[in-house]
Amino acid sequence: MTLSSLQRTSQPFRHFLLALTVAVLLFLAATLTLQAQGTGTLSGRVVNETAGGGPGANIPVLLKVYKGMAPQRTVEAQTDTSGEFLFNGLDTAKEYIYRVIARYQGLAYPSDVMTFETGQVLTTTVPIYETTHDGGQVHVERAHLIMNVNPRRLQIGQFYVFSNPGDRTYLGSSSGVSETLRFYLPPGASDLQFQDGQLGERYFSTPDGFIDTEPVLPGTGSHQVLYSYNLDFNSPQYTFSVTTPYSVTAMNVLISDPAVRAKSPILASEGTRSLQGQEWSSLVAESLPPTQVVPLALDNLPLEARATPSAAPQAQPAQPPVDRTDMLRLIIVGVIALICGVLIGYYLPHPSAQQPTDQKPVAPKPPVEEKSEDELLAALADLDDAFERGDLTEDQYRKQRAGLKQELAARLQQGK
Repeated sequence: MTLSSLQRTSQPFRHFLLALTVAVLLFLAATLTLQAQGTGTLSGRVVNETAGGGPGANIPVLLKVYKGMAPQRTVEAQTDTSGEFLFNGLDTAKEYIYRVIARYQGLAYPSDVMTFETGQVLTTTVPIYETTHDGGQVHVERAHLIMNVNPRRLQIGQFYVFSNPGDRTYLGSSSGVSETLRFYLPPGASDLQFQDGQLGERYFSTPDGFIDTEPVLPGTGSHQVLYSYNLDFNSPQYTFSVTTPYSVTAMNVLISDPAVRAKSPILASEGTRSLQGQEWSSLVAESLPPTQVVPLALDNLPLEARATPSAAPQAQPAQPPVDRTDMLRLIIVGVIALICGVLIGYYLPHPSAQQPTDQKPVAPKPPVEEKSEDELLAALADLDDAFERGDLTEDQYRKQRAGLKQELAARLQQGK
């Protein structure tokens, strides 16, 4: 048989293989489609909550589907002339989590996180807003400064929670880089790190600090910025200042070493607080005006590792400064203390962190008693690590963190 005859006789066979392959792929696609279909329905409406704003008609909406911690798929749709949308065929198993995101004027507006706890129908409203370049109403709802004391080094974490009481999303300046928020760093600050974003992307350096470019959505506690940096010292006495261009409803400072004496004409001492087996010094202030300088004078700082009482014959070696992940964990632990009522009873809300009211204790031994405070704090630390590694989406991270915070808050309120 010649080569040409072999090519002629094998041509039908190749056509047969091609047809068979297409048939198998179509069958698998149909099977996967059937498997993905469920009985749940999610309906909702996009509402423009800016006074005199445009309608929510013909707005692109995305349905984000997660199973446990893993993203599954994204379904696209569009609102009708009334601003309404509908998603069918959703899995109602409790491990599936849903969130709708509306796209309006180039910005993303998310719904609450939802699960099919009972029934086969979910409903939601997704707010959208017009925009503004006037940020006069934006202010700091809560400012946290967490100070981890090491020999000759302070590791500072600052966590700002912003509120925008207006009905428009604040975009920042109308020309150049869209600066929405400005932050000042103390002289000598080094190793600036962010929990979300980095310099040159979301954040940009300035001669005395940095700026944020993320839009600030309307709402209480709608915008958060968490960052850390180092300050080195070579004397037991050290003074630095914290300044914010915005008014501050409440500020708290937590210091990891109670042996360090801290004074400030602006902050009042609340003594020490015990959290997760560690004592923290706490200072507080309320109702600070814009550009208020808050000086902190520190005394009895360690130049070497402090001696600790121990039955061991040998002294413990000096502990090295914690890395970025551990620093952010310390910040989260400190903020948890505040959120759980340690300071002024303030509770930090978040649009994606609403929890069902049936989670409140209703029996002599509610579920919250199944975990100790230390276990809940450890779970929060593990959750933060998972998010740092990229194992969690931002939606999943915030939802689970909010649930753990609420458990811990209930735990502390019970006085256990």
